[in-house]
Amino acid sequence: MANKTCLITGASRGLGKLLAIFYSKLDFDLILVASDLVALKSVANEIQLVDGQKLLLVKSDFSIEAFEIDMFNEISNFCDSIDLLINNAAIQGPIGPFSDLTFKDWERVFKVNFLAPAAICHRAIRHMMNGGGTIINLSGGGGAGLRPNFSAYGASKAALIRFSETIAAELVHKNINVNTIAPGVMPTDMLQEVLESPDNVAGPQEKNSAMEAFRVDFDMTDIGDLCLFLSSEKARKITGKLISVKWDNWEAWSDNIEALTNSDLYTLRRIVGRDRGISWGDK
Repeated sequence: MANKTCLITGASRGLGKLLAIFYSKLDFDLILVASDLVALKSVANEIQLVDGQKLLLVKSDFSIEAFEIDMFNEISNFCDSIDLLINNAAIQGPIGPFSDLTFKDWERVFKVNFLAPAAICHRAIRHMMNGGGTIINLSGGGGAGLRPNFSAYGASKAALIRFSETIAAELVHKNINVNTIAPGVMPTDMLQEVLESPDNVAGPQEKNSAMEAFRVDFDMTDIGDLCLFLSSEKARKITGKLISVKWDNWEAWSDNIEALTNSDLYTLRRIVGRDRGISWGDK
């Protein structure tokens, strides 16, 4: 039986690297994508392939227009289908009040964090149409909640959440499920940027949260387990959701599919007065 194929972006460091190693041990064929090929090769050296298992490394700069054409030309020569796509690659971008930022830098964050994953989904879906598949997009801080001074990152992640729910509805009858996961605070290079920013830019709450993340031992087991769950048959009907690794009891979701799919639970929604027991604000 042929191995399943997993495509992971941002696989040269941080969570992407950990997920690459995680899925390599599950005998997936791997397509690892990053802008730094040297770092990507270093990750490949840590992966021990078994007989019949394949690995493709793809260098790609998501800020370049139409990057996905060359990327998927390589992928099409490597495999016919993709079973699992994990859009993990992202950049922090400029930190500080929006009015103080260079808009070109702000715009680049949207290209890498939102337009690039959308372009990859657009291509990957074609590789899933025959056998079905799973798309997992990574959310982040500011995607679902207020995060001052991180407008580019937060807005790009909010767009990715809404996009994921929308295409999930479009693909519900194609055996392709699409979800967004919020991994929580992780000790990554991106978080290091927060620590290195001036105290009056990121803010004390962000700095304290970052320092705490680097103080404790990080275990990505729960993130890997959630990704594995979402790509399993048990979760085939779970789609269009925003799932917190840390706070959601997602292990029980497959036992409550009807309640989950017939509601807007675990989605991004506008809060109105009646949601808070307030009568004066609604007609």
